[in-house]
Amino acid sequence: MQVLLVDDDADHLAFMTALLRRAGHHPHSFTDAQTALDRLAEGTEVDAVVTDVFMPLMDGVEFTRAIRRHAPALPIIAVTGGFGGISHPYERAMAAFGARQVFRKPVDAAELLRAIERLPGMDEQVLADGTVKAS
Repeated sequence: MQVLLVDDDADHLAFMTALLRRAGHHPHSFTDAQTALDRLAEGTEVDAVVTDVFMPLMDGVEFTRAIRRHAPALPIIAVTGGFGGISHPYERAMAAFGARQVFRKPVDAAELLRAIERLPGMDEQVLADGTVKAS
């Protein structure tokens, strides 16, 4: 499965990248949301997105909203370390904009993998233009 990973925390991004590779997935890893969006616009095809919530320049909520404008069916999972006790409103916002699940850091590796593998439509791929094709 092709998974777009976005997290400004390089250590956490490396952890998720290695985890998905060991599980047989193909991660596309980025430390900022705008670069990830640019790659999607260039035609990178992915089956799912795993994104951090709190990031500089573009946070996970805005990133999720941008994805929804172009690929409304693309499954999204959010991860957050929280920020000064205000993570709950952001978690609700991520869910409101279509994140299928929100995990708190540190993410349990087995739970994250199960969540990715249980996503609806994992036998389909969402193309950059938002269309869906069977894998």
